[in-house]
Amino acid sequence: LMNAERDLVHNVLTAMLPPTILERKLENPGEQITDTFSSAAVLQADICGFTQWCSKTDSAHVVAFLEDLYMKFDSLADRLNVNKLKTVGDAYICAAGLPNPVSNTAEACHSIIEMGLRMIAIVAKVQQEEQHRDVTQ
Repeated sequence: LMNAERDLVHNVLTAMLPPTILERKLENPGEQITDTFSSAAVLQADICGFTQWCSKTDSAHVVAFLEDLYMKFDSLADRLNVNKLKTVGDAYICAAGLPNPVSNTAEACHSIIEMGLRMIAIVAKVQQEEQHRDVTQ
């Protein structure tokens, strides 16, 4: 049972923390990690009309939709060296320049703007797929 609990805790921490932070925390469990980043940019994206769409959509489909969308966002974030910080419902929060520092603020801003623009394109494509799904059902 102890191994199962330890594995569960490790899996939760792996899902929540960037690898560099998790490694440091595991090496020094009592250490409070407080890093300073001179250049970072944060993006919070929220899906317009999501609450209304949820009210008329099967909950299993909503969960599958968000899982698919967030997997696409996560893959994009990896390619752009952007770190997903958190998802809360339909909100996706990510940052460039932390925990992996960038050379300047412009680089962090460029990465996060690129992330936002590509997220818009992903959402447009997913919306088209949703409309096609609705028509064929």
